[in-house]
Amino acid sequence: MKLGKLWMAITFTLCLLTGCANDDWSYRFEGTGEHWRAILDVIPVTDESKRDFLGDVVYIGALEKIKDFAVESLTYEAEINNSYPGGMEKRPDFPQNEIVRIFVDVPNTDAEAKAFKRGMSKEELQAVLTHVSFTIKWENETGEYSESIILEVSD
Repeated sequence: MKLGKLWMAITFTLCLLTGCANDDWSYRFEGTGEHWRAILDVIPVTDESKRDFLGDVVYIGALEKIKDFAVESLTYEAEINNSYPGGMEKRPDFPQNEIVRIFVDVPNTDAEAKAFKRGMSKEELQAVLTHVSFTIKWENETGEYSESIILEVSD
């Protein structure tokens, strides 16, 4: 599936998941390594019919390739407190300087999900998500590479 079609499918799915009305609040955690920028958005689920299935919030993970290099295959693992969403992409299309969403996940516990609310300070957010990191491994014609990135609350 081409990246454009995949992006449209993900956007549509996220719209359904969040009710297309997530302007209430959202929070971003991000970090930058030598080759990648990692992003985790925390977004409330505002559609009541989706809350029974998903809970109060969703985590949306994304990567941005910040240098120009080929990627033939890529695996990633995020650590969000004690949750480990991850995956693998064969022949991924990661254009340089373009944010690509790679996963949607939910908090590990109800207490974690219910801890998020509008107007949280940086310290409050860091108390809820005490450890957020992404590990990205990729291959190309020159070898295998790995990068781990710690994410912090974005200002």
